[in-house]
Amino acid sequence: MRKASKRPGLLVAVELGAEWPARALTERPDAVRRVIAQSDGETPEAFAARLGTLTGRLFSSEVELRDAVVACNERTDSAASVARRAVAALLLERLGRKGTFVFTAGPRAGGRLRHALTLLALDLAPEASANVTVHFDAERTDADPASERAVARVA
Repeated sequence: MRKASKRPGLLVAVELGAEWPARALTERPDAVRRVIAQSDGETPEAFAARLGTLTGRLFSSEVELRDAVVACNERTDSAASVARRAVAALLLERLGRKGTFVFTAGPRAGGRLRHALTLLALDLAPEASANVTVHFDAERTDADPASERAVARVA
């Protein structure tokens, strides 16, 4: 008897004030999705700890976590950096070899955030079994109506 394959799972973690990562989510339309958002007043460290507590219980046994997206706000301070590294380490440990981990930010993300996320991804990638990427949505231009995206603040 052949073992039934598990359905792919996608976890989206959204920092307070981050933009919804719409483009990053279109690549896995068949995935079972779960979203965890940082609460108002919750520190980055507390959000990372809560995410760590919940991650193992979010999906049924028929679902395998294959992809994770962390929608980042504009913070680049030490607390945000440490929390993002902790979240990435936790999720990368759970993702399989075919998995993908994505840090994402909206089109208005500043240069400091882009630089910080890129450096973090580069630092994590060599030891990760999953693919680690950074994704920044493109800014909408009037010359390219196909690039128009609805941008919503979440959490």
